[in-house]
Amino acid sequence: MVLKKGAGATWFCKCDCGNYTDVASTKLIQGTTQSCGCRLKKAREKWKSIYKDEKIQEKVKHTFRQNDGREKGTKLSILKLAIGDKLKANNASGVTGVSYSKRDKRWRSYITVKHVRYNLGYFKDKESAIQARK
Repeated sequence: MVLKKGAGATWFCKCDCGNYTDVASTKLIQGTTQSCGCRLKKAREKWKSIYKDEKIQEKVKHTFRQNDGREKGTKLSILKLAIGDKLKANNASGVTGVSYSKRDKRWRSYITVKHVRYNLGYFKDKESAIQARK
């Protein structure tokens, strides 16, 4: 056991592969360190051999193309997914992001991104509010 300033106790351990490495006591107790890094290296080599398959490469490229489009740091593909979400139980308009304001006596349209609600406007009729939401 070796003590390092501010790091707590570390142990000089021998990996199953034969290499030696220093491991913090907390990592050993929690079981988060299981090798010297050789397992990660083997996993990376395995992934490289799987990635050579053309079908997998095409699927990865398609996924990246779909998720790459961003607007002000927000993935637009995530917003597309949100459109298909189920309506909340208390939704009276039948459309996500459209509600009736009793106080203003108008339809309101809004969108929520990253837990921030953006008002898209107030409208006299429901159809105009729905169009603004789309």
